[in-house]
Order: sequence, then C-alpha cells, then structure tokens
Amino acid sequence: MKEYAHPVTMPARLRAAGMTVANLDVLKVDVDGFDLALARSILEAGFRPKVVLMESNTDVPAPFAYETAYRHDYGVYFQ
Repeated sequence: MKEYAHPVTMPARLRAAGMTVANLDVLKVDVDGFDLALARSILEAGFRPKVVLMESNTDVPAPFAYETAYRHDYGVYFQ
C-alpha cells in the first residue's frame, strides 16, 4: 500500500510496523521537502536511532539555518 509520510502520523506508523524506541537502528529521511519536520516528529516521539541519514543543502552555509516548513493542510510550502 502506498501512503504519504506526514510528520503528524509517522511515529504511529512506525509503532504499527512493530518499531519501538529501542529497536530503531537506522533512520533515513529523504522526502524531498520537509525532511527536518519528519525527522523531528520521530525524535520527539522518543525514537532514538543509532544512525540518522539526511540530506543537507550545502548552498546554505553555516551559521545560517534554513528549513522547509510543513503544513498538513497545504503539504510542503516555502516560507
């Protein structure tokens, strides 16, 4: 079944798939748009993966921070 990954529903979907906060070894987030919001929702739900793999935009150099905001009613948009 194909489903969309939403930050609001992802922790529950991981639990429904049998994942626990203790057995999640690797988290790879690559959703082209709201990667940080998705990873944040998983981490804030208590999951503690040993390894996290995510894309970063090297066109935005440190110390600047940039994030694509996520809104469930509009999907991905830029602010």
